[in-house]
Amino acid sequence: MIFISFTPYLLGRWLFAKHIDNNIKEVGVLLYRSVGVLLVFMLSLNFVDIRSEYVKVEKSVELAAINLGGVISDLDKFGTHESNQLIIKLVEYTNIVIHEEWSLLAQGRYSQKAQKLFREITYGIFSLEPKSPLQKELHKFLIKNIDEMSNYRLKRIFAAIASTSWFIIVVFIIFLVNMFLLCVHPFRAPIPIFVASYSTLIGIVVYCIMALSSPYQGLSKVSLKPLETIYNHIVSTPEFEKILKDTQKGTTD
Repeated sequence: MIFISFTPYLLGRWLFAKHIDNNIKEVGVLLYRSVGVLLVFMLSLNFVDIRSEYVKVEKSVELAAINLGGVISDLDKFGTHESNQLIIKLVEYTNIVIHEEWSLLAQGRYSQKAQKLFREITYGIFSLEPKSPLQKELHKFLIKNIDEMSNYRLKRIFAAIASTSWFIIVVFIIFLVNMFLLCVHPFRAPIPIFVASYSTLIGIVVYCIMALSSPYQGLSKVSLKPLETIYNHIVSTPEFEKILKDTQKGTTD
């Protein structure tokens, strides 16, 4: 990084050193400061964006856990063989998200198995045939909650596939322009020290941004505890064990 930062500065000195007068130096300093402000603005903007994505994913996990508990509770109250099957699929889907998909999201991918299962669950809920007034009310809540769960899932996936490469390229170009404009100053102390320190600082900041850029790994990793808590609670209840046994036998509650 330090070597690269010296290149545009030395190139500028080689091309324009003989032509730099007081007026050009004054303009160059002004431009250098302006580009420096732009660079700081870009870095700050990206930090804000990263924090925003982290909060979105963190909130989506918390709300998805709440919705999951609500959907399973309503399906249990619905009390049909089909609703019991959907409970089992929801538990299986949550298990895949926790133990398989989360690590894939850190790589910018998502689980095809989880996606397929979630589609089946969504279709199954829409396909339920409510008969009693209670079932009709429950069906409305189920459709609303599964739709919200779908939105939370999309937020997590979009956060995973978002790329910071464009930001790195833009920052790198602005930084090189910034170093080029520094050529209005002659190559003598403290310029080399300043260039080395400045480039090191920018390198550290960019590294931190990259480390914080994913909500699924590194310093900004979002906790899966809300989903894990609701999942562990559901699979440990006697009601779920009964549903599992009844569904395997092909009977209803």
